[in-house]
Amino acid sequence: LLAFMASFALEVSVASADGLRFKLLGSVPQPLSAAGLGIFAAGWIVAASALVVNAFALTVIKPQEGQVVVTRGPYRFVRHPIYFGGVLVMLGESLWLGSILALIAMCVPTAILIARIHFEERFLAGNVQGYGGYAAQVRYRLIPGLW
Repeated sequence: LLAFMASFALEVSVASADGLRFKLLGSVPQPLSAAGLGIFAAGWIVAASALVVNAFALTVIKPQEGQVVVTRGPYRFVRHPIYFGGVLVMLGESLWLGSILALIAMCVPTAILIARIHFEERFLAGNVQGYGGYAAQVRYRLIPGLW
């Protein structure tokens, strides 16, 4: 989690500095920049809606008394909607601020999320009754239609 938070903060800094001032690798086309604001907002909405329906969401992976599989809200479409929302936030921010460098930089926190998902899913499958069935029903872990 600390590695993700640090790399996310770095991505925000890169997007701001590069997109608004340096433009080291150029800028994204204006229509993509405009769409970025919508993607950025959608990411926060997805993450927030996942937090609203999942009382078991924690920053650490640990057993919780009475934990059940949440299948409502965005969990109907992707198994890790909070992380998906985070990816959308980074993508949208990078586009909105026009930074190609930030689009590349967002690969680091995204890779950290992918690694965390592997650990988290192993834990959930072994510790939360019904998670295996849920995983079979909701095929996508992070990005609907992709993975």
